[in-house]
Amino acid sequence: MEDNDEIYVMADPNSPQVTPVPPPPVPPQRKLAGKTLWLLGGLIAIATGILAYFLVNKTPVAEQKPAQITIAPQGARNLNPSTNPPSPQVLAATQKQKLIINFGLNRAELMPADISKIQSLWSNAKGKNGTVIITGHTDNLGAELYNQNLSQKRAQKAAEILQNLGIDNSYQLQVKGFGETQPLANNSTAQGRALNRRVEVYLTVQN
Repeated sequence: MEDNDEIYVMADPNSPQVTPVPPPPVPPQRKLAGKTLWLLGGLIAIATGILAYFLVNKTPVAEQKPAQITIAPQGARNLNPSTNPPSPQVLAATQKQKLIINFGLNRAELMPADISKIQSLWSNAKGKNGTVIITGHTDNLGAELYNQNLSQKRAQKAAEILQNLGIDNSYQLQVKGFGETQPLANNSTAQGRALNRRVEVYLTVQN
């Protein structure tokens, strides 16, 4: 047979017809696994989107809530003592000062050191309002009337220093001598009598 000869194959009419075989069915387990993968992929995509949102905003959800403002009812009292301003009575009480000046026997003149004490006292009260009470005292040596006059002179000398420093009508000034009637110590000793020969200056600043 030559190379260019054609070969014909004749089908036998009596041979059975060939039926195509369908592909094998997919097992149910593989279908379920495919759905699970799709669902898992969707959840991952959603989670990725939420994470990207928070990373862009850079603000925690809790901080995005508006601040709650509590408005106190009218007339309510502030119970925090550190923020309550003191009342005028308390303020005046905290600014009370007392000065005691002692004198020699039968003396009513003030020493330079005593004048400096009065100047220092007035420097903290100048330009304000208040009350100044000056009282003079003696020991029990000598006549009662003499001691009364001496105590008045001592108190008046302290008042004159304040007047020279510029005290005016912004302060109510009271000057009084008590003689030997209000001793601080026992007059039976020299030390006690020295303490009783004195002037007391009470300064109350109201503002």
